[in-house]
Amino acid sequence: MESSKRIAYWDNFKGVLIFLVVFAHFLYNFPQLHEGRHIVNMIYFFHMPVFVFISGYFSKKEITFSKVLKYLLLYFIFNTIFIVIEIVTNNRILAITPFYSYWYLLALVAWRIIAKYIPCNQWYIMIPTSFIIGLFSGLFADVSNILSIEKILGFLPFFFIGYYLPKDLISSFLEKRKKWVFVVGLFIFLFALLGAFYMSDHFFVQNALLMEPYTIFADIFIRLLIYIIACLAGFGLFCMIPKRTGKYNFIEKWGRNSLWIYVFHRPITLLFASIYQGSNTLYILTSIVISVVLCLVFGSDKLSTFLNQYLDKIVDALNKERISSHLLEDNKSTSK
Repeated sequence: MESSKRIAYWDNFKGVLIFLVVFAHFLYNFPQLHEGRHIVNMIYFFHMPVFVFISGYFSKKEITFSKVLKYLLLYFIFNTIFIVIEIVTNNRILAITPFYSYWYLLALVAWRIIAKYIPCNQWYIMIPTSFIIGLFSGLFADVSNILSIEKILGFLPFFFIGYYLPKDLISSFLEKRKKWVFVVGLFIFLFALLGAFYMSDHFFVQNALLMEPYTIFADIFIRLLIYIIACLAGFGLFCMIPKRTGKYNFIEKWGRNSLWIYVFHRPITLLFASIYQGSNTLYILTSIVISVVLCLVFGSDKLSTFLNQYLDKIVDALNKERISSHLLEDNKSTSK
């Protein structure tokens, strides 16, 4: 999700998405918010598929052990907190099942490892294959959320689309983009939202949006429609996101530091939903305000720089330990 030279457009894109992630999680965990369920579902139709697409787009570089270790370390820290809470509150251990949104950290590692071993130029084979895998993986109950397997496979098509999109083509499109493209993108996005609302109103889509195993065979068509709506919404946003934010560069900062917003926001959304007392309308409005505040705090450059430096030191120390262990083993083998 990173590049050596930052491009404002992609940071703006991620900034919009990470706000929607935080806001949707506030609404998702408030069970009394019946009228807000459609809002949650409509956001869930596209927010993570598009995030996965962007992750795939920036996974063209060679994967490094340090990057993998960084994601695994964050996953271990934050998921372990919820493992302990689950043991204390429910007296059960879920050691290999990711809690809440932390599945994405594990999935990023899996997708980037997969990207290292797939053909770089056979998109016409790999993208259709990923859709087939994503659709049919839901038929198998054993393909569950253990180690995020179901989500890794379910969201795989979006990663592959991003991975195989040529950067030159995207850069050329963004440079030559005319004003009418924004209008077309808006209509496509609204059309996708209309489809999402219709499905949310007529079908039980919550499990499908979470890429859970199917309960009946017909659910495969629900997932197919989710794929189509997600692609349409993603393309609509792709056409609308500005290349620059001007005085509203806080959105760019949110995207630049989206990783820290992502890992820190979830406990706060859960706590707020559990203690809130008030009307549903007030809850929605309060959620918007707190979502902005969380993005401003955890998306600040100063805090993110400090956290990145601290995390990098830990990763470097673990990396040096790994290298030292390998050298020691090599020396033992040589002495024999």
